[in-house]
Amino acid sequence: MKLCFSEILMATSSCLDFVEMDNLGATLNHSKRVAYLSLRLGQHLGLDESEQQDLFAASLLHDNGLAQDAVGFDDPREYKDIQNRERLQQHCAIGAENLASLPVGPKAIEAVKYHHEYFDGSGNFGLSGSNIPIAGQIISLTDGVDNRFHFEKPNVGNRQQIVDFVRSAKNKLFTKELVQAFLDISSSPAFWLDLQEPYFHIKLHQLAPKLLLQLSWKELYGHCKVFSRIVDGKSRFTARHSSGLTEKAEQVAIHLGMDEDQRYQFMISASLHDLGKLAIPNRILNKSGPLTKDEFSHMQSHTYLTRKALEQVQPFEELTEWSANHHEKLDGSGYPYGFKAEALCFEARLMSVLDIYQALTEDRPYRKGMSPEKTSEIIKEQVHQGFLDPRASEVVNQVFLA
Repeated sequence: MKLCFSEILMATSSCLDFVEMDNLGATLNHSKRVAYLSLRLGQHLGLDESEQQDLFAASLLHDNGLAQDAVGFDDPREYKDIQNRERLQQHCAIGAENLASLPVGPKAIEAVKYHHEYFDGSGNFGLSGSNIPIAGQIISLTDGVDNRFHFEKPNVGNRQQIVDFVRSAKNKLFTKELVQAFLDISSSPAFWLDLQEPYFHIKLHQLAPKLLLQLSWKELYGHCKVFSRIVDGKSRFTARHSSGLTEKAEQVAIHLGMDEDQRYQFMISASLHDLGKLAIPNRILNKSGPLTKDEFSHMQSHTYLTRKALEQVQPFEELTEWSANHHEKLDGSGYPYGFKAEALCFEARLMSVLDIYQALTEDRPYRKGMSPEKTSEIIKEQVHQGFLDPRASEVVNQVFLA
């Protein structure tokens, strides 16, 4: 299977941005802006094609370790208040470890680990000058400046603030070569206009390296496990939800006699089904009592965001339906679209039952995990009410209660 891995990276960054927005006050499309700006700087500095590919991957996922690092903090203000050197080291190290499981080069991994280093040695790990990998230097500038000033602001005053700040940071935070490169590319009005909607996404797609790979579904599953690990790591109460669901999806796929490609496709859909939960604040995911109407409405958005992320990946057309419909019901009472039976394929119906089975047998902040037998009773009742597919329910019973 030929796959443009850039599509997966951009899809994931769309969800990861919400983690930064919640915990650090970043703005929408922060990671994509960092990627665009970094590529512009990298090209100006003469990075070759391979280096640009690594820079692009690292830029989009530069803060992928943030969700796992912030797992114990329900109040984002508490997490933001403790951003000391040790904490920054931790989320950079987690992010670099995650990237090591993806089909990217070592320079991308280095860039994520060292994207909070500064020319004068005042960064996370104390690297200074030319000891900081060039991709790390570039992301340090683009990430730091976007978080501080927000490049998407259209006013001229904000542009001048950015230019003045970068110029003042020469040989302090950033090398003189990097500062000059930024001053060069930002000297035209088009540079700033490219960062505004609706032009920004067009320009990013034009500039982005394609990262074309030839992968089997099995190999792709190995990479997708990284993203499910990030999602599971966001809440201490869902630490094994996606991985547990994926294990059960494999067992069911084998039981149904799916061939290897079908089996791994079904497992990928299970591993990515909650990708949109990266957008749900920890205060909601970890709440020990009933959710308010507003909180539940926010929670309902996670399947919508899963769909919007996976729709960006061309070979995921079927998988998107299996992943994103796991809270739909046959009678149309589910969410986020209220699809009825005729719109839900068997794999999507099966994923719904498996997700309920996995969720009910897990400990949650408001209850202990249930036994398989009790869980089966609840699923049967939902089948009787017309919510769930009877065949899917029977398959799950055959595999897990036999």
